[in-house]
Amino acid sequence: MPIAIPCATRLTSVSRRCRRACPDCASSISTAITEQLLAKGVARFAIFQEAFRAPAAAVIASDRPFNVHFQRSGQRHVWTRESGPLLSFAERLGIPLPSGCRVGQCESCAVRILQGEVKHLHAAAPDEPDTCLTCQAIPISDLTLDA
Repeated sequence: MPIAIPCATRLTSVSRRCRRACPDCASSISTAITEQLLAKGVARFAIFQEAFRAPAAAVIASDRPFNVHFQRSGQRHVWTRESGPLLSFAERLGIPLPSGCRVGQCESCAVRILQGEVKHLHAAAPDEPDTCLTCQAIPISDLTLDA
């Protein structure tokens, strides 16, 4: 499936599941690649995106604690700035969340937000406004997760 890619992007396809790895691509290039994949018949759900870069130092502006409700597990806990991203916070509490982040399965930690808001520390938020990537999200209000 040859696709014209105007940068040093690598594109691989395995069983029509495509992964774009682009360290310095602007969002317009990413959009162009996605459009070309869709035009070639690749289903949107089979297109994944990863951006490799050193994360900026996370700035957590608020010292305010937030209540986090993990609805499926029925647990409620108080998140503080020292708690870090929601994935680490949940793991320390023994709450299982989906994740393959540490083995290169980016976006596998996506969890639906039922109520509240988060900030993503190292990347843009997911396309779906009611979803957070728990490996890099922190609450900026009281929060209820579908977890």
